[in-house]
Amino acid sequence: MLRPGVELDGRFRVLRNFAAAASSIALAEELNGNRQLWLVSLSLPVSAAQLALALEQQSRFALGVPGLARAVGSGVDGGVAFVAFVAPASGSVSEGRRAAWPLARVAALAGRIAAALGPLHDQGIAHGLVRPELVAEGERGDALFGFGVAALATRFGARGEASQLLAPEYRAPELRSALLPPTPASDVYALAELLSVLLLPPEMAGAESATGSSQISAPIAALLARAMNAEPRARLADVRVFATELARIAESSQIAPSLQRDAVELGAPVVLSAVEQVSWPAAPSPSAETPVATSNAAAPSPSAETPVATSNAAALGLEQPWLSSPLPESPPGFVPTPTDSARASSRATVITWVCVVGGFLLMLGGVIGSTVFTIRHARSIGAARHVRPRRLPPIAVAPRSASPAPSDDDPAPAPHAAAPAKKLASRRGAISHAPLVPPGVGPSTFPEEARSVLPVLGSEPIWGTRRAPLSWVLFG
Repeated sequence: MLRPGVELDGRFRVLRNFAAAASSIALAEELNGNRQLWLVSLSLPVSAAQLALALEQQSRFALGVPGLARAVGSGVDGGVAFVAFVAPASGSVSEGRRAAWPLARVAALAGRIAAALGPLHDQGIAHGLVRPELVAEGERGDALFGFGVAALATRFGARGEASQLLAPEYRAPELRSALLPPTPASDVYALAELLSVLLLPPEMAGAESATGSSQISAPIAALLARAMNAEPRARLADVRVFATELARIAESSQIAPSLQRDAVELGAPVVLSAVEQVSWPAAPSPSAETPVATSNAAAPSPSAETPVATSNAAALGLEQPWLSSPLPESPPGFVPTPTDSARASSRATVITWVCVVGGFLLMLGGVIGSTVFTIRHARSIGAARHVRPRRLPPIAVAPRSASPAPSDDDPAPAPHAAAPAKKLASRRGAISHAPLVPPGVGPSTFPEEARSVLPVLGSEPIWGTRRAPLSWVLFG
């Protein structure tokens, strides 16, 4: 427990403890600075380095979240781990509360807390420490403090240690019956309990439940009952929806009493909508001289032929043309004439037949062309099939010499050396390519092609000339 006057880690001095418990929350000041901080202490078997690393990893989930305070320091002193947050100038909502808060003020605070909890719940992360000692009120700055403390207690503490950080009245029923870590559903329960405490006077906060108190209207009590349901799955799934619904009811509670009061003063009948028909404070009674219809039952029921008054401002006779003027009629949609429909149908039919006939002609032309091509080339293909292959005499392979072999660019050989080639050509027919050269027989790498992308090497099988315009390369 953090007691006033105690120094922690040589950096902080405790000024006041406003949450005396095993895991206490205290107001402290820096010894080397002028800042005031909120310290949350934990009984964890962890070193200062492990605590700082785990807190830094958890703080990454709070980047860019509005209204969510980030820890500015941590440490371990005498076996007690603590996490420090910069304390706001306005203090916590538990300090100096002498009366019940108005509904509009509570709804504004709920919207700021929901904006901080919503991004965490979208990631499946629970805050776990929604309590009035760590909530600040204000239009700017951080509204919710203590993020990351529950994660540290879950990681390094005993089972269910994180749920013990909350007071018993802020724990959800599932956290009371079992040693479980906090969940987004338990955060919704704690937020509803916090708002119900603010709506009641301080002397009645612990005496009765907010859902059954006469100080809270029926719509607010029903909304709080949904958020504080004993079954986690039956609660409101999105905390932002809870805050939005609360703000809507608060806005209705401000508009309806003022309209009712004005109607009573002017003697006009009051017409309330379904949203406005809630239990509002009684309006001042009118004087006895002027008869006033104060209930909706006294107002004549509208007939089917008479237009119904849609607002209290119209009943009061206020000049608001945007309320009294009828709504502009929407322009009629385009209705096609029978002539246009017939033209469009005939045009679509013509296009369809053109596509079908064109596809049929294309298919028929392909079949006829293939048939003509096959008939014209059938004779040459058949003749080539009946040619008896002749065995060529073996080609003598000369041993590889040190000097490069003659290439295609060299001058033609002597007439007596070309005689066997001419005789072979007469036997086989005209040869339009060079013979296939086995590896290691042809010329070596040509120097002028050493830097080419794919040089023609003489040590590889080559069938054709070296300077052919097109080369086919087979990789196997």
